[in-house]
This record gives sequence, structure tokens and C-alpha cells, in this order.
Amino acid sequence: MLGDNAKQYATALYHYRNLPEVAEFQEWTPETVTEVEILIAGQGTSFLKLPGQFYQWGIFLKHEQASLIGDFGVSCKPDQAGLVEFGIALDPAYQHQGYATEALWHLLDYLFRKQGIYRVIASVDPDNQASMQLMQRVGFRQEAHHIRSYPFRGRMADDIVFALLAEEWPPSPWEGQV
Repeated sequence: MLGDNAKQYATALYHYRNLPEVAEFQEWTPETVTEVEILIAGQGTSFLKLPGQFYQWGIFLKHEQASLIGDFGVSCKPDQAGLVEFGIALDPAYQHQGYATEALWHLLDYLFRKQGIYRVIASVDPDNQASMQLMQRVGFRQEAHHIRSYPFRGRMADDIVFALLAEEWPPSPWEGQV
């Protein structure tokens, strides 16, 4: 999680989340670096699985912990313990190179194996082909396609729901490296 290093990571997160090709599919686009610092600083440093709690987790280059290249928004659903929803944003300079796939594997491994989460879901705009392919590549199942069901940036957007259960999660290809 980014909580310990709000100032260090805020500028990078602000920058890539405001790039048009990233912001196009993001529900949250920060208006200032200070807004990002406040969000990060208010999250703490441990995952508590509190219903309704939201966490922003960083995606870093493996050997350069100071290089924030993306983030996961992770939300513990308020009405169901053990159910987590996530979204992902990745700096375009690092897209289509396997970083999102590897980072998502690590996140899911942590949630399922270390935290005992039983179900993870993601809501994807069908126009976001990269995220659609990522969900399928990692093993998510498409459970729903809601037509014009989601108010997003002044329009009603389609919403595709993907899900994965803990018992469906295979051994990690990075076993022992996490």
C-alpha cells in the first residue's frame, strides 16, 4: 500500500491518472497532487478487510521500488465480508509489457492466500479492451454485461462484471518470489 510514502508517489500517480488514455476509463481522476497525497496518507499501511474500506495499492517495477508505474484501487464490499472489488490503472509507458498481468497475479495471490478473501470482482467498461483481455488472461469469468447501467462522465455506460473465486485460483507462476 502507498500509505507510508504519500509525497513520494503522489506526483507519479497524479501524472499517469491524468493522461487521457488512462483517465478515459477511470472513475477517479485526481485534480491536484495534494488530493492524491491526502488520499494515500489517509489509508494507513495495513490491509484490514474492513467492510466499506478502500485502499490504493501501488504497482512498482520489481527492482525499483521507488518507481510507481500503476495502482490498484481495492475496495472491501460493505455488505459482504470476504468480497473485494478492484480496479487498475497503469502508466501507458508500461502497458502491453506484462506488468499488469504480473501485478494482478500478485494481488490475487495475496488476497486469496494471505487474506482469506473468497471472491474478487472487477467492473470493466467494454470499450476498455486491454482490461477485458487482462481479466480473461488471469482467469476471471465474465458474469454479467449490464447495458447502459452505470452513470459515468455524463453518460450511461455499459458495465461488464468479472469474478474469480478463491477455489478457482491456480498456483502462482511466481511461487516463492512473492
